[in-house]
Amino acid sequence: MIELIWGSHHDSPAWRGYTGLPETRWHEAVVPEDLAHCTHALGDALRLGSPAGCDARLRSSSGEDRWFRIVFSPAPADRWFACAHGLDDRLVAARSRRWIATVAHELRAPLTAMLLWERVLRDPSAGSDRHAQALQAIRDSAAMQARIVEDLVLLSRSASGRLRVEPRRVDLAAIVRAAVAAAELDAGPRGVTITAELDASCTVHGDPLRLRQIIDNVLANSLKFGREGGTVAVTVRSADDHARVSVRDDGEGIPAELLPHVFEPFAGVPGSLGLGLAIAHELAELQGGSLAAESAGAGHGATFTLFVPLAAAAPSSVGRTDPPAPESAGNPD
Repeated sequence: MIELIWGSHHDSPAWRGYTGLPETRWHEAVVPEDLAHCTHALGDALRLGSPAGCDARLRSSSGEDRWFRIVFSPAPADRWFACAHGLDDRLVAARSRRWIATVAHELRAPLTAMLLWERVLRDPSAGSDRHAQALQAIRDSAAMQARIVEDLVLLSRSASGRLRVEPRRVDLAAIVRAAVAAAELDAGPRGVTITAELDASCTVHGDPLRLRQIIDNVLANSLKFGREGGTVAVTVRSADDHARVSVRDDGEGIPAELLPHVFEPFAGVPGSLGLGLAIAHELAELQGGSLAAESAGAGHGATFTLFVPLAAAAPSSVGRTDPPAPESAGNPD
């Protein structure tokens, strides 16, 4: 199994031997479609002060692409180093099979529901109320399936650098208020109370459509894993040059071993695609912000915090679709 180590101030003969490149040009060895995942992981490691990883392909000096598990770790004085462990081809194939099976399951579930309710529509003995119930169920299932397909397309566009944002001055509290109002429709049947404390002075530089999508996805996750009859607390505050949106639930929590992977697609809850948080994380970073997760462990709830640049502090490069240069990946602020 191939193992490589490199870093901002680290000389690695093994790295040079495999890639044929100096460590300062490490990003050139990453397959372009995977570079954004690496720069995001590096940025997370430097910003949070703890290791962050991703799966990515590295290109050898002979032109061969291989999958690696890459973990970026912070070091003193804003330095960093990375360890890459080659993934066995059988493991990669097994992951691909699991991914295909999970996607197929997620797409099949709403399709099966639509087919079952379609039988009700064709049943002459079913009354008008039952027909109306069937039509609504079919609409809901179709919307669910469309959302899954849309999420998959969104992740694909993000991975290839084709996902665009259109940032401008935005009233963040208004966006969060609208998202909370929509989420309350889903919270009601579960007896979940959503509280909101919103600082109306938070004007940020962001894409209103994408910001709403981030908040929607985080709220949906908190409702999904929150406790029935529990509370989801949403706050909007300004902090230094960023606005901070916090969503806290008192539900299942996140086990310590899953917390570092919570924003990785397909790596969260078994049997679930886990696309919502992955998309939210990508959209936050595209706008010069970040999304972080905290949890004291299983059964202790979870808190997701979104940081968005205030309008007066937004860098001119916010909204670009290409990944940041590796030298500045740890300087998102």
